[in-house]
Amino acid sequence: MDGVEGPINDSLLVTFVERKKRFQVALKAKSKRAVDILKVVMQFKDRFGPYVKSITYDNGWEFVNGLVTKYIRQYLGDLYIANSYAPYERGTNERTNRNLRAKWYFPKGTRFSDVSQQRVDQVVKEINSKPLTHANKQQKSPQYLFKRATKHLRQRGQRPSQLVAS
Repeated sequence: MDGVEGPINDSLLVTFVERKKRFQVALKAKSKRAVDILKVVMQFKDRFGPYVKSITYDNGWEFVNGLVTKYIRQYLGDLYIANSYAPYERGTNERTNRNLRAKWYFPKGTRFSDVSQQRVDQVVKEINSKPLTHANKQQKSPQYLFKRATKHLRQRGQRPSQLVAS
């Protein structure tokens, strides 16, 4: 879990990435306040909760607070906090955030308050549908790999209906 920020005091994207399949989800938060981050984590739990075993994030003040930490531990599994100044401990998330920051999507300086969640979903869906040539010999997309890996959970009815809405 990480944040992709716009200009100072603007909204941000909270990103979640499945480590093995590289499947990404990005949800808009109004601000870095704990309440706004908690709302995003709750949305994420509603859509993807059955698939989550743990969450790792950096120790930015927007994540390391009582509200968010308690909620994650209670509803989403184990919680890991990366060391300060160690982005390599969350390399997959850093790489996928770099994809979001591409000049044709959301380059630095993008005001996320001017971007709709629908547009964010479009971009993430496009990124998730591109084959992973660098990480997967089969050259399958993260969306395909995630759907295949979670198929048995969906068949048992443990999954809300909007699986790959992002």
